[in-house]
Amino acid sequence: MADLILWRHANASYEAQSDMERELSSKGKKEAKKMAEFLEKNLSKQGFKNYKILTSEATRTKQTASMLDENYTPCKELNVGSEASDILEFIRWKEPLKDGASKVLILVGHEPFLSEIVTLELLGQKEILNQAFSFHTAGVFWLRSDETDEVSLQLALMPNML
Repeated sequence: MADLILWRHANASYEAQSDMERELSSKGKKEAKKMAEFLEKNLSKQGFKNYKILTSEATRTKQTASMLDENYTPCKELNVGSEASDILEFIRWKEPLKDGASKVLILVGHEPFLSEIVTLELLGQKEILNQAFSFHTAGVFWLRSDETDEVSLQLALMPNML
């Protein structure tokens, strides 16, 4: 079993030299903290003590991730403009761990690739979900892959729902 948690960065200010340097706004810090508390509680409740967090190199994704855990890895493969299929190839989230333990991977990233990943994993195509759903800032989609590689949606949650 493997879990993939897709977490969009929280609300960010536009006052920065570049898009990559944008920092979380005060609203974004509250959103990220609220979602991080929810994730921490629910990861613990399900017995997931070890998880890996990957972020883009953008300041706002790193700040969002740090609300949950300071141990995260920035990856250029998750930067704005990345393709969902390339990210799935990069993360290989459904590959089992050597000891057979459950695996949890948390990606903190951007639209549209987060919605595209959800759609590719659940429906096999990326266009449909973009028309019906999109991630709000600090929103989470939690996917689970079973032993047969069947992927199911465990949770879709936006910070205003907490």
